[in-house]
Amino acid sequence: AYRQLTIIMSTGKTFELAVILDNTVAELKKLIEEHESIEAQCQVILKDNQQVADNELLCNCLANWYDPLNVKIVLGDPLALDHSLLAPQFDFDFTDIDDAGEKFTRSNYQYEQPCGSKRIALNVAGEYGLDDRWLDMAGNDEEEWPVSYHGTGQHNAMSIAEEGYKISKSQNFKFGRGIYSTSEIEVTKLYAKAFEPEGQKYCVIFKSRVNPRYLTVISKEENEIGTYWVSSKGPDDTDDDITDLI
Repeated sequence: AYRQLTIIMSTGKTFELAVILDNTVAELKKLIEEHESIEAQCQVILKDNQQVADNELLCNCLANWYDPLNVKIVLGDPLALDHSLLAPQFDFDFTDIDDAGEKFTRSNYQYEQPCGSKRIALNVAGEYGLDDRWLDMAGNDEEEWPVSYHGTGQHNAMSIAEEGYKISKSQNFKFGRGIYSTSEIEVTKLYAKAFEPEGQKYCVIFKSRVNPRYLTVISKEENEIGTYWVSSKGPDDTDDDITDLI
């Protein structure tokens, strides 16, 4: 039978999850990952300030079923990437840029600049040909790839930057199997979980180039939210390369 278990995050956030008495702590971590977008490896489950082992059954670590469990988030500089992954010469500050009324394109697709953000450029030179025409900004080059955005949680940012998008980690393919992103910044923010260190609100968004050969565009009329892009080269991989962290 399912029971409601109260979870208290180290940020102070509290929520309830439906769990089974015979669930392990490891299974609980996966539920928290799905609920909060915090990877299981970054969680420490605490009971009375003592860490609970992953293989422990929930029924054994709760003296009173209605007692809460605390979750500590353990990270070592979550956004501290290996320098080889970065291309600082392409960093850019969009904080004070207002491009209202202007129109931009990449590969004949509409491109929205990430106004109000700061861009941390990732090193993707040479990934798809030595000439790097896929990264061009002319707007109409047939070899140029369009730009999309993907919102995520703070604690997933490093693994995505290092490993790229993983279809195997995706679920609920409403419009077909693939990596989902969008060309619209405001739609992206709906999926980027905000965090507030020292009272300042931030969110993590990946800016990507998408191979137009494997791109399906889902219009706002079809999903009632905004424009979705679905990118999938095949059952196990995609031509979808992350270029920036903003």
